[in-house]
Amino acid sequence: ISCNKKKIHTNSQALFSNMELHGAVQHPYVLRVSLAAEYAGVEVKPNGFVPQKADKEQLKDYQARANPNGQVPCLVTPEGPLSETRSILRYLARTGKNKTLYGATPFEQAQVDQWLDWEAKEFSPIFMAYAMPFVGRAEYNKPVHDEYVEDLKKVVKVLNDHLKKRQYIVGK
Repeated sequence: ISCNKKKIHTNSQALFSNMELHGAVQHPYVLRVSLAAEYAGVEVKPNGFVPQKADKEQLKDYQARANPNGQVPCLVTPEGPLSETRSILRYLARTGKNKTLYGATPFEQAQVDQWLDWEAKEFSPIFMAYAMPFVGRAEYNKPVHDEYVEDLKKVVKVLNDHLKKRQYIVGK
């Protein structure tokens, strides 16, 4: 695990090219961070670290140097490690080369926060529950599955209705 805080660089080029992303590339939260980094114009280097597959010493080291919760994703920046998906997303959007990704005005930035919070509260819990049987984390149950599908349709309708009036979720 290379979460060494001694690898701190001060110039802006280093800020955008020396970030390491901990977590399996196919993990849904790691994938979100990877996509956000791409849109933000920030290069992140995935390292594929999976805490659940680490031995006790590796996990202890990871918790001490990167994420005390032992979770992924964790983005190791020149300034130090960041954890929690939405915090990482906000960081990338604020610091990336694409300066309008997080909104061009304070109001638009608040709207981005609003939609990130909506995703966390409304969409993600339903989607994750829906997806669990497909990734081997829960047993498939058709009546429960059908209920999640209906719940997802309602949530996605909110987003679709919002997008009927505009090209982007926030901004122009």
